[in-house]
Formats: sequence, C-alpha cells, structure tokens
Amino acid sequence: MEFKVPGMIMVGGTLVRVELTACIAERLLNGESVYQPVPLIRIDPGLSPALIRRVFIHEALHHITNRYHVELDESQVANLSEGITQVIMQLSLDTEGHISEKENE
Repeated sequence: MEFKVPGMIMVGGTLVRVELTACIAERLLNGESVYQPVPLIRIDPGLSPALIRRVFIHEALHHITNRYHVELDESQVANLSEGITQVIMQLSLDTEGHISEKENE
C-alpha cells in the first residue's frame, strides 16, 4: 500500500505540521527524544516507506494522547501504534482514507 505523508493533520482542533527532515536518525542515535510537544511531527525521509508509515502513526498517536490527556508510556504508544498500523493495512485504505474498490467487490 502506498502511503503519502500529509503536510499536516488535525488533532482535536489543532493543526499538526508534518515535515520530512533528515536530522531524526542522528538524534535517535545520540539518545535524544524526537517527540515534539509543539504541533509538529518530523520524519526522516531516508527511512523505508513502511517505516515512514509506522513512524508517522506512532508520532501522531503521541499528539493524540497529549491532546486528550491519555497517559501512555513509550512502550504502550509503540504497541498501540503497531496495532493501528496493522488495522489500516488490513483495511487496504487508499491515500485519501477510503476503502479501496477491491475491498468492495
């Protein structure tokens, strides 16, 4: 499934900007957090398409839990984002969020 990273998403009435930027991998290797408390998601464009999708969903989930005051630790966010990724893949959603025609046949 092709996944196009949106330029922004809406989370609870707040626009969250999404950027593809190459600085993330280096920060992770240095043990730094890449989570942004401001409405911003940064993803390294050098990652595989599957990993970009997983990172996007993971980081979006951080913003959702922050906005709705849901306290999850990092492993819970990782597990939940993995499950959400699997559901989206199983639904064969296209890049506009609609169930694909092959699923309707």
